[in-house]
Amino acid sequence: MNKDIKILIQGGFGSHNWGDDLQLYNNVRILKEKGFNNIKIISRNNYISNLCNCPTIPSCHTFYNNLGEEQVKNIGTNIPMDNFTGLKKEIENSDVLFFSGSGTLNTRSWTSLYIHLTPVIIASKLNKTIILSGQGFTPMKADRMGEFINFGLSKVNKIFTRDFYYGKEALKTIGIDLSKVVSGIDDAFTSIPNKVTLPKKSIGINISCFIKPHLINEFYNLAILLKDKGYNPIFNYFQSEHELIHQVTKHKFPIYTFTSPEDLVGFHYACDGYVGMRYHSAILCLAGKTPVVNITGNDYQSNKIKAIIKQTKLSNFNLNFEEVTAQKMYDTLIQAMETQPNKLKQINKKWRLRGNLAINYLMEIK
Repeated sequence: MNKDIKILIQGGFGSHNWGDDLQLYNNVRILKEKGFNNIKIISRNNYISNLCNCPTIPSCHTFYNNLGEEQVKNIGTNIPMDNFTGLKKEIENSDVLFFSGSGTLNTRSWTSLYIHLTPVIIASKLNKTIILSGQGFTPMKADRMGEFINFGLSKVNKIFTRDFYYGKEALKTIGIDLSKVVSGIDDAFTSIPNKVTLPKKSIGINISCFIKPHLINEFYNLAILLKDKGYNPIFNYFQSEHELIHQVTKHKFPIYTFTSPEDLVGFHYACDGYVGMRYHSAILCLAGKTPVVNITGNDYQSNKIKAIIKQTKLSNFNLNFEEVTAQKMYDTLIQAMETQPNKLKQINKKWRLRGNLAINYLMEIK
């Protein structure tokens, strides 16, 4: 591939979510290392430009969000192109549309589908090369939304899914040609860490906006239990949970605030164990060979974790909201710290070889 090609990147980033932003950041980092420097990013927020040191162009978020879910779902395949002349021009001036990993292409939201498929559909009409990298495709139903996803992906060149078996099955459900689907890993897995120094026996605890009221005390009690057992619990959050996390800690336990993508990765590497509520906290712990217990509360969350378990046979890896107590989290974490280390070494050895396959594919295109 000519290194002077113009690459336009889109994805689920731009909402100040460290996990989604890290996928983008790592893809841009690797693309630049490979010599691709003509990169623009479709983004809903300008901070992405500073994060990745790349110019950004506006996304479709404002238009579709203003319409609302009910109006959006009635658009059908007649995309109102006159509202996206600027985006169309940018895609027309690009050579490749690179969809940086996210869990946006599923049957959860019409608005999300149109936001993320509109650039793909425009690029298809313009006969551009379209590569989907590290995508999650669950939950997926063979309904109108599934038909629209099929329509949007019909001319995509290559699809790399992070959901392993479940990702392929989801695409099969809606009739996607599986010959252009490759099972890979999440784009954040190969991210580079900073060296982060933590106290001995540090346990990371990630709190997300998905938490239920009854779990607030359970996480607080988990921290007390860990402290009583000689561990150092350290809380963190990925997005907009700064007020929520103070409710959980009651100002009695430390909170680690991430300052950069490398710092985010380094923290997960430095912990001795981890209890988290984010998919990407689990991914970064797997990358750092840090024993981890993931807490999930809905199908969208649990499907991603189930995909990892099915692929790796990793034990003591997941708890559902319904079964969570402080004691249960503590006991499962201790078991994870005893049973996971050897398996985590094996996962790293295999997964590193599958990292960022979409970029490798891009380099092979003539």
